[in-house]
Amino acid sequence: MLFIAAKDKLGRIQLKMIDDLRNKSDELRKTYALAEAFRQMMTNKLGDQLKHWIDRARASGIREMAAFATGLLTDYQAIWNAMSLHWSNGPVEGNVNKLKTIKRQMYGRAGFDLLKKRLVLAPS
Repeated sequence: MLFIAAKDKLGRIQLKMIDDLRNKSDELRKTYALAEAFRQMMTNKLGDQLKHWIDRARASGIREMAAFATGLLTDYQAIWNAMSLHWSNGPVEGNVNKLKTIKRQMYGRAGFDLLKKRLVLAPS
């Protein structure tokens, strides 16, 4: 968790731990650099850097990072869209979650008509 947390969210002791780990191993130094670059890309929505990051991770010699990068390639377009576009499916997912919660509360005993009424009357 230390390697993927934003530096401004970490305390002095945690930052020292990261520095100590990075100084002990070249592999940990590379891993931290790749993780930090990926976090920055996600935070700042820098989708144009994704392909370059994937190439760096795959060539890093770190098996776990290479596997993660290869996994990103399987759904590259969706990941690039999430990092580059301002669109979000958050509101839709929120409504789906609300619907599932109401359905769960009804224990599957009600039909579609009652479910529809409950959904319309439920507070947002």
